[in-house]
Amino acid sequence: MAKVVSVTEARKRLSHFFDQATRHHEWIILTRHCKPVAAIIGAKDLQRLEQAESREIRKHVRTVEKSAERIGTAGTGRARVRVKAGKGSE
Repeated sequence: MAKVVSVTEARKRLSHFFDQATRHHEWIILTRHCKPVAAIIGAKDLQRLEQAESREIRKHVRTVEKSAERIGTAGTGRARVRVKAGKGSE
């Protein structure tokens, strides 16, 4: 479960929240004016999220490729699918 704290509180107790994230795998959601703006999570949790995202992308690519094979394309008989996923890009 995630804990929600203000940026001001996080500044005052950063060491505590760092320990919560790294040792106890707790996610700390930082807010400014009651709106979420950032999070503190442990590196292992981040790695798991990135791996899950990669698996989900590969799953969608396979689905599109299978659909393209069933449909086919004029002249080639097979569609090629390219997915470009860059870290940090939006």
